[in-house]
Amino acid sequence: MVPSLVWLALCQWPAFYTSVEWRLTFTSAMVMATSLGTVVTLWRLRDEHLITRWPAIGWHLFHVAVYTVRLVAPLTSAAPASNEIAVSPIITLVMFEALIHITLISFLQLSLTKDRAEDRYRRAAETDVLTGQPNRRAFMQASEKIIARQDRWPACMVLIDVDRFKTINDTVGHAGGDAVLVAVASAIRGHLRTDDTFGRLGGEEFGCLLPNTSLQAAMVVAEGLRARIAGLDIHVGGETVRVSVSIGVSSIAGGRPDLDHLIDRADACLYEAKRTGRNRVVAREDGLRLAG
Repeated sequence: MVPSLVWLALCQWPAFYTSVEWRLTFTSAMVMATSLGTVVTLWRLRDEHLITRWPAIGWHLFHVAVYTVRLVAPLTSAAPASNEIAVSPIITLVMFEALIHITLISFLQLSLTKDRAEDRYRRAAETDVLTGQPNRRAFMQASEKIIARQDRWPACMVLIDVDRFKTINDTVGHAGGDAVLVAVASAIRGHLRTDDTFGRLGGEEFGCLLPNTSLQAAMVVAEGLRARIAGLDIHVGGETVRVSVSIGVSSIAGGRPDLDHLIDRADACLYEAKRTGRNRVVAREDGLRLAG
Protein backbone atom coordinates (compact mmCIF):
# COMPACT_ATOMS: atom_id res chain seq x y z
CA MET A 1 0.00 0.00 0.00
CA VAL A 2 2.74 2.46 0.98
CA PRO A 3 4.86 1.93 -2.19
CA SER A 4 1.75 2.53 -4.32
CA LEU A 5 0.98 5.79 -2.54
CA VAL A 6 4.59 6.93 -2.86
CA TRP A 7 4.50 6.05 -6.58
CA LEU A 8 1.33 8.09 -7.13
CA ALA A 9 2.82 11.02 -5.23
CA LEU A 10 6.08 10.95 -7.21
CA CYS A 11 4.18 10.76 -10.49
CA GLN A 12 2.81 14.21 -9.71
CA TRP A 13 6.38 15.46 -10.06
CA PRO A 14 7.06 16.07 -13.78
CA ALA A 15 10.80 15.38 -13.52
CA PHE A 16 10.11 11.93 -12.11
CA TYR A 17 7.19 11.14 -14.41
CA THR A 18 9.14 11.94 -17.56
CA SER A 19 12.32 10.11 -16.50
CA VAL A 20 12.46 6.43 -17.46
CA GLU A 21 15.62 5.99 -15.36
CA TRP A 22 14.01 7.30 -12.20
CA ARG A 23 10.88 5.23 -12.66
CA LEU A 24 12.85 2.04 -13.31
CA THR A 25 15.12 2.71 -10.33
CA PHE A 26 12.22 3.41 -7.96
CA THR A 27 10.12 0.40 -8.99
CA SER A 28 13.15 -1.89 -8.83
CA ALA A 29 14.04 -0.65 -5.35
CA MET A 30 10.46 -1.16 -4.12
CA VAL A 31 10.28 -4.70 -5.53
CA MET A 32 13.65 -5.56 -3.94
CA ALA A 33 12.58 -4.13 -0.58
CA THR A 34 9.31 -6.08 -0.67
CA SER A 35 11.04 -9.36 -1.55
CA LEU A 36 13.71 -8.86 1.11
CA GLY A 37 10.99 -8.12 3.65
CA THR A 38 9.30 -11.38 2.66
CA VAL A 39 12.61 -13.25 3.11
CA VAL A 40 13.00 -11.81 6.62
CA THR A 41 9.43 -12.81 7.51
CA LEU A 42 9.94 -16.35 6.23
CA TRP A 43 13.24 -16.61 8.11
CA ARG A 44 11.49 -15.72 11.35
CA LEU A 45 9.17 -18.69 10.82
CA ARG A 46 12.09 -21.12 11.17
CA ASP A 47 10.58 -22.62 14.35
CA GLU A 48 7.63 -23.83 12.28
CA HIS A 49 7.91 -27.00 10.23
CA LEU A 50 7.22 -25.48 6.80
CA ILE A 51 8.46 -27.56 3.86
CA THR A 52 7.90 -24.75 1.35
CA ARG A 53 9.76 -22.10 3.38
CA TRP A 54 13.21 -22.68 1.89
CA PRO A 55 12.04 -22.77 -1.77
CA ALA A 56 10.14 -19.53 -1.13
CA ILE A 57 13.21 -17.89 0.42
CA GLY A 58 15.40 -19.08 -2.47
CA TRP A 59 13.04 -17.77 -5.11
CA HIS A 60 12.64 -14.37 -3.44
CA LEU A 61 16.42 -13.99 -3.24
CA PHE A 62 16.65 -14.84 -6.95
CA HIS A 63 13.94 -12.25 -7.61
CA VAL A 64 16.00 -9.67 -5.69
CA ALA A 65 19.05 -10.54 -7.82
CA VAL A 66 17.08 -10.03 -11.05
CA TYR A 67 15.79 -6.66 -9.92
CA THR A 68 19.27 -5.66 -8.79
CA VAL A 69 20.26 -5.89 -12.45
CA ARG A 70 17.17 -3.87 -13.34
CA LEU A 71 18.13 -1.31 -10.69
CA VAL A 72 21.77 -0.99 -11.78
CA ALA A 73 21.17 -0.96 -15.54
CA PRO A 74 19.54 2.52 -15.76
CA LEU A 75 22.30 3.94 -13.54
CA THR A 76 25.16 2.64 -15.70
CA SER A 77 23.72 3.10 -19.18
CA ALA A 78 21.08 5.12 -20.91
CA ALA A 79 17.61 3.73 -20.43
CA PRO A 80 15.57 3.05 -23.56
CA ALA A 81 12.97 5.57 -24.57
CA SER A 82 9.40 4.91 -23.46
CA ASN A 83 8.44 3.60 -26.89
CA GLU A 84 11.50 1.29 -26.95
CA ILE A 85 11.06 -0.38 -23.56
CA ALA A 86 9.11 -3.31 -25.00
CA VAL A 87 12.00 -4.29 -27.32
CA SER A 88 14.78 -3.88 -24.72
CA PRO A 89 16.39 -7.32 -24.05
CA ILE A 90 16.91 -6.63 -20.34
CA ILE A 91 13.38 -5.33 -19.84
CA THR A 92 11.96 -8.27 -21.78
CA LEU A 93 13.83 -10.75 -19.56
CA VAL A 94 12.74 -8.91 -16.43
CA MET A 95 9.11 -8.92 -17.55
CA PHE A 96 9.33 -12.64 -18.34
CA GLU A 97 10.81 -13.30 -14.89
CA ALA A 98 8.05 -11.19 -13.33
CA LEU A 99 5.43 -13.36 -15.03
CA ILE A 100 7.09 -16.51 -13.69
CA HIS A 101 7.37 -14.83 -10.27
CA ILE A 102 3.64 -14.12 -10.07
CA THR A 103 2.77 -17.71 -11.04
CA LEU A 104 5.34 -19.32 -8.75
CA ILE A 105 4.59 -17.10 -5.75
CA SER A 106 0.89 -17.92 -6.04
CA PHE A 107 1.75 -21.62 -5.86
CA LEU A 108 4.23 -21.11 -2.99
CA GLN A 109 1.69 -19.03 -1.07
CA LEU A 110 -0.86 -21.82 -1.29
CA SER A 111 1.75 -24.37 -0.22
CA LEU A 112 2.87 -22.23 2.73
CA THR A 113 -0.74 -21.81 3.86
CA LYS A 114 -1.19 -25.59 3.71
CA ASP A 115 2.11 -26.19 5.55
CA ARG A 116 1.18 -23.75 8.33
CA ALA A 117 -2.25 -25.33 8.77
CA GLU A 118 -0.71 -28.80 8.99
CA ASP A 119 1.94 -27.54 11.42
CA ARG A 120 -0.75 -26.02 13.67
CA TYR A 121 -2.72 -29.29 13.65
CA ARG A 122 0.44 -31.28 14.41
CA ARG A 123 1.40 -28.97 17.27
CA ALA A 124 -2.13 -29.15 18.68
CA ALA A 125 -2.04 -32.95 18.54
CA GLU A 126 1.32 -33.01 20.35
CA THR A 127 0.69 -30.32 22.97
CA ASP A 128 -0.89 -30.72 26.38
CA VAL A 129 -3.80 -28.29 26.49
CA LEU A 130 -3.43 -27.41 30.17
CA THR A 131 0.31 -26.82 30.53
CA GLY A 132 1.24 -25.97 26.93
CA GLN A 133 4.05 -28.55 27.12
CA PRO A 134 4.48 -31.63 24.88
CA ASN A 135 2.00 -34.41 25.66
CA ARG A 136 2.76 -38.10 26.13
CA ARG A 137 2.64 -38.83 22.41
CA ALA A 138 5.13 -36.09 21.53
CA PHE A 139 7.39 -37.03 24.45
CA MET A 140 7.51 -40.68 23.45
CA GLN A 141 8.22 -39.89 19.79
CA ALA A 142 11.05 -37.49 20.66
CA SER A 143 12.50 -39.92 23.23
CA GLU A 144 12.51 -42.82 20.76
CA LYS A 145 14.61 -40.77 18.35
CA ILE A 146 17.09 -39.80 21.06
CA ILE A 147 17.75 -43.22 22.55
CA ALA A 148 18.12 -44.71 19.06
CA ARG A 149 21.27 -42.59 18.62
CA GLN A 150 24.28 -43.94 20.46
CA ASP A 151 25.99 -40.54 20.26
CA ARG A 152 23.33 -39.29 22.74
CA TRP A 153 24.24 -41.96 25.33
CA PRO A 154 24.44 -42.12 28.26
CA ALA A 155 20.87 -40.90 28.61
CA CYS A 156 18.65 -40.78 31.66
CA MET A 157 14.90 -40.95 32.12
CA VAL A 158 13.47 -38.81 34.92
CA LEU A 159 9.86 -39.37 36.00
CA ILE A 160 8.29 -36.74 38.27
CA ASP A 161 5.02 -37.16 40.16
CA VAL A 162 3.30 -34.51 42.30
CA ASP A 163 2.84 -35.83 45.83
CA ARG A 164 -0.67 -36.15 47.27
CA PHE A 165 -2.25 -34.49 44.25
CA LYS A 166 -5.72 -35.83 45.08
CA THR A 167 -5.54 -34.07 48.43
CA ILE A 168 -4.55 -30.86 46.63
CA ASN A 169 -7.59 -31.17 44.38
CA ASP A 170 -9.84 -31.85 47.36
CA THR A 171 -8.41 -28.84 49.22
CA VAL A 172 -8.24 -26.10 46.57
CA GLY A 173 -10.49 -27.58 43.90
CA HIS A 174 -9.73 -28.75 40.38
CA ALA A 175 -8.94 -25.20 39.20
CA GLY A 176 -6.34 -25.00 41.96
CA GLY A 177 -5.00 -28.40 40.97
CA ASP A 178 -4.67 -27.20 37.38
CA ALA A 179 -2.73 -24.14 38.60
CA VAL A 180 -0.37 -26.45 40.47
CA LEU A 181 0.26 -28.55 37.38
CA VAL A 182 0.94 -25.47 35.25
CA ALA A 183 3.38 -24.09 37.84
CA VAL A 184 5.18 -27.42 38.23
CA ALA A 185 5.45 -27.89 34.45
CA SER A 186 6.88 -24.39 34.06
CA ALA A 187 9.41 -24.99 36.84
CA ILE A 188 10.56 -28.26 35.27
CA ARG A 189 10.93 -26.77 31.79
CA GLY A 190 12.87 -23.83 33.19
CA HIS A 191 15.28 -26.16 34.99
CA LEU A 192 16.18 -28.27 31.95
CA ARG A 193 18.58 -27.69 29.06
CA THR A 194 17.21 -26.78 25.65
CA ASP A 195 18.10 -30.20 24.20
CA ASP A 196 16.45 -32.14 27.03
CA THR A 197 13.08 -33.70 26.17
CA PHE A 198 10.16 -32.95 28.46
CA GLY A 199 6.44 -33.68 28.49
CA ARG A 200 3.37 -34.29 30.59
CA LEU A 201 2.70 -38.02 30.59
CA GLY A 202 -0.76 -37.78 32.12
CA GLY A 203 -2.44 -36.69 35.33
CA GLU A 204 0.16 -35.29 37.71
CA GLU A 205 3.10 -37.17 36.13
CA PHE A 206 5.83 -35.62 33.97
CA GLY A 207 8.76 -37.13 32.13
CA CYS A 208 12.21 -35.85 31.12
CA LEU A 209 14.83 -37.54 28.97
CA LEU A 210 18.32 -36.16 29.49
CA PRO A 211 20.72 -37.06 26.64
CA ASN A 212 24.49 -37.21 27.18
CA THR A 213 23.94 -37.33 30.93
CA SER A 214 25.36 -39.84 33.42
CA LEU A 215 23.20 -41.24 36.20
CA GLN A 216 25.11 -39.22 38.78
CA ALA A 217 24.58 -35.99 36.80
CA ALA A 218 20.90 -36.85 36.33
CA MET A 219 20.53 -37.28 40.09
CA VAL A 220 21.94 -33.79 40.59
CA VAL A 221 19.43 -32.43 38.07
CA ALA A 222 16.59 -34.37 39.70
CA GLU A 223 17.51 -33.18 43.17
CA GLY A 224 17.61 -29.60 41.86
CA LEU A 225 14.14 -30.10 40.38
CA ARG A 226 12.81 -31.49 43.63
CA ALA A 227 14.17 -28.54 45.62
CA ARG A 228 12.97 -26.00 43.05
CA ILE A 229 9.42 -27.34 43.06
CA ALA A 230 9.39 -27.61 46.86
CA GLY A 231 10.22 -23.90 47.00
CA LEU A 232 7.36 -22.79 44.76
CA ASP A 233 4.72 -20.48 46.16
CA ILE A 234 1.64 -21.21 44.05
CA HIS A 235 -1.13 -18.68 44.56
CA VAL A 236 -4.62 -20.11 44.16
CA GLY A 237 -7.69 -18.02 44.99
CA GLY A 238 -5.95 -15.99 47.67
CA GLU A 239 -4.22 -19.05 49.14
CA THR A 240 -0.58 -20.06 48.82
CA VAL A 241 -0.09 -23.72 47.99
CA ARG A 242 3.21 -25.57 48.54
CA VAL A 243 3.80 -28.91 46.86
CA SER A 244 6.45 -31.58 46.68
CA VAL A 245 7.34 -34.20 44.10
CA SER A 246 8.74 -37.69 44.06
CA ILE A 247 11.25 -38.50 41.31
CA GLY A 248 12.50 -41.74 39.77
CA VAL A 249 15.61 -41.89 37.58
CA SER A 250 16.97 -44.63 35.31
CA SER A 251 19.75 -44.64 32.74
CA ILE A 252 20.82 -46.21 29.49
CA ALA A 253 24.53 -46.43 28.74
CA GLY A 254 24.80 -49.38 26.37
CA GLY A 255 23.16 -52.50 25.01
CA ARG A 256 19.93 -52.54 23.05
CA PRO A 257 17.93 -49.31 23.48
CA ASP A 258 14.44 -49.92 24.86
CA LEU A 259 12.38 -46.88 25.80
CA ASP A 260 9.64 -48.89 27.53
CA HIS A 261 12.22 -50.65 29.71
CA LEU A 262 13.87 -47.33 30.55
CA ILE A 263 10.51 -45.87 31.60
CA ASP A 264 9.58 -49.00 33.57
CA ARG A 265 12.80 -48.79 35.59
CA ALA A 266 12.29 -45.07 36.26
CA ASP A 267 8.69 -45.82 37.25
CA ALA A 268 9.87 -48.47 39.70
CA CYS A 269 12.21 -45.89 41.24
CA LEU A 270 9.35 -43.40 41.41
CA TYR A 271 7.22 -45.97 43.24
CA GLU A 272 10.09 -46.56 45.65
CA ALA A 273 10.36 -42.82 46.31
CA LYS A 274 6.63 -42.70 47.07
CA ARG A 275 6.81 -45.78 49.30
CA THR A 276 9.73 -44.51 51.34
CA GLY A 277 8.30 -41.12 52.25
CA ARG A 278 7.78 -38.98 49.11
CA ASN A 279 9.58 -35.69 48.32
CA ARG A 280 12.75 -37.55 47.34
CA VAL A 281 14.77 -38.86 44.41
CA VAL A 282 15.46 -42.54 43.79
CA ALA A 283 17.68 -43.75 40.94
CA ARG A 284 18.55 -47.17 39.59
CA GLU A 285 21.33 -48.43 37.35
CA ASP A 286 21.91 -52.09 36.54
CA GLY A 287 19.97 -53.25 39.58
CA LEU A 288 21.76 -50.85 41.94
CA ARG A 289 19.38 -48.62 43.88
CA LEU A 290 20.60 -45.12 44.72
CA ALA A 291 18.45 -42.94 46.98
CA GLY A 292 18.70 -39.16 47.15
